[in-house]
Amino acid sequence: LLSCGMVAPLILLTISENISKQVFTIIDFSVQASLLIYIACALSLVKTLIKEGKKWWHFENLIAWVAIVFCVSMCASSDLVTLTISLGFVLSGIPLHYFWLRHQFNRTKLS
Repeated sequence: LLSCGMVAPLILLTISENISKQVFTIIDFSVQASLLIYIACALSLVKTLIKEGKKWWHFENLIAWVAIVFCVSMCASSDLVTLTISLGFVLSGIPLHYFWLRHQFNRTKLS
């Protein structure tokens, strides 16, 4: 139900006379959203490695920075409208995740 509620506005935003253009636009949104999530994950890995005291030339750190640079360059090559809509979809999941975590915490607290 939640997924349907998120996909419906996406389909409405991409309405066009050509169905293939609409499909490619939806794919572009999902690729950009995936890249944004990947950037967040790579940044959190870098933060964790820094807390562990790993140097910047450590293999995992270098791979994470290469991934960040690649994702940022791919996002920079996209147009601003696509990036903004994708960012909106990514950020819309944060409150849902927060309320789900709070519900899980309250459930385990009562047990």
